[in-house]
Amino acid sequence: MVSYILYLVLVSTVASQISSETSTSRVVRRLDTLERKVFMQNDVIEVLRTALHNLQKDLNDERDFMKEDISELFTRLTGSSGQVVRPVEEPVSKIQHGSCECGAIVSQYENLMMAFKKEKNENIMLRKEFHEIRKQHDFENGNASEKFNNMVSRLNSAEKTLRSEINTIKYETIVEFHEMRQQHDFEIGNVSEKLINMDSRLNNSEETLRSEINTIKYETISEFQEMRKLQDFKIGNVSEKCYKVESRLSYAEKTLRSDIDIINKETMAVNHRYSVC
Repeated sequence: MVSYILYLVLVSTVASQISSETSTSRVVRRLDTLERKVFMQNDVIEVLRTALHNLQKDLNDERDFMKEDISELFTRLTGSSGQVVRPVEEPVSKIQHGSCECGAIVSQYENLMMAFKKEKNENIMLRKEFHEIRKQHDFENGNASEKFNNMVSRLNSAEKTLRSEINTIKYETIVEFHEMRQQHDFEIGNVSEKLINMDSRLNNSEETLRSEINTIKYETISEFQEMRKLQDFKIGNVSEKCYKVESRLSYAEKTLRSDIDIINKETMAVNHRYSVC
C-alpha cells in the first residue's frame, strides 16, 4: 500500500514537470518565431529605407536637371530679348544717316514694330511654358515629398506596433513564467508535506508494531509461566511449544523489521529524488 502511494505521488510529480517543460518549450518556440518575424520586418524596413534614399537621390538629381533646364531657358529668353534690341539699333542708325524719306521711315518703323511684337509673343509663350514647367516640377516635388512623408509615417507606425507586440509578449511570458514557478513551488510543497506525513505515519506504524510485539512477548511469557506452574509434569511439551512460539515470534519480528527497513529505504529514495528535482 505504501509503495502504491509513493508510486502515485511520483507519477503526479513527473506529469506536472512534463507539463511545465512543455509550456516552457511552447513559450520559447513562440519567442523564436516572433524574433524571426522581427528580423524579417527589420529587413523589409531596411529595404524600404534604401529605396526611399535612392528615390530622394533621384529626385535631387531631377531637381538639379530641372534647374539646369530652367537656367538654360532663362539664358535663351535673355538672349532672345537681346536679339530684339540689336536689330532696333542698326536700322535706326541707318535711318539717321540715310535718306529722310518719310515712307521708308514709316515702313521701317512698321517692320520694327512687327518684329518686336513677334518677339514679344514668343517671349510670352516661353514665359508661359516656363511657368507650366515650374508648376509641374513643384507638383512632382510635392507628390514625392508627400509619398516620402507617408512612407516614413507608415514605417514609424509599423515600428511602434512591433515594439508594442514585443513588449506585450515579453510581459505575458514573464507572467506565465512566474505563474508556472508558483505552481511548481506549490506542487513541491505539497509533495514535501505528503512525504513528511508519510514518514510520520511510518514511524507511528513502527512504534505500534513494536508495542504489539512486546505485548505478544509479555503475554506469551506470562502464559508460559502460568503453564509451567500449573503443569510441571508437561515441561517437555510446554518447552517445545514455547520454543516454537519463540521461533515464530522471532521470524515474525525479522519479517516486520525487514518490511520496516524496506519502507524506510523507499522513503529515503523518494526524498532523495525530490531533493534532486
